[in-house]
Amino acid sequence: MLQLIFIIAIIYVIWKFVLPWLNKEFGIGAGEIFGGIATLVAWALKTNADNERASRNQMDELTKLDDATLVRIMDSDPDHSKRTGAKIILENRMKRRRKL
Repeated sequence: MLQLIFIIAIIYVIWKFVLPWLNKEFGIGAGEIFGGIATLVAWALKTNADNERASRNQMDELTKLDDATLVRIMDSDPDHSKRTGAKIILENRMKRRRKL
C-alpha cells in the first residue's frame, strides 16, 4: 500500500510541477511525455520477456547434458551465463543425489 501511495505522489509532483515547466521551457506537452514513457515501459517489458525466454532455453539445453560436459562448460566456457547455469544444474544434481 505504501508503494502505491509513493507512486501516486511521484505522478502528482510530475503532473503539477515538472510537466508545466517542460511545456513552458521546451514546448513539450503532457501527451508526448506520457507517450514516450509508455513506449519505454513497453520496450522494457518486451526486452525482459525476451531475456527470460532466452534464459529458459539455455537452461533447458544445459539440463540435457551429462555431468562431465557440464563440468567442462563450467571450467572453460567463455560465456559467463552458461558457466553459471552449468554450476547451478550441477549443484542441484548433487543435492538430489545426496538425498537418495
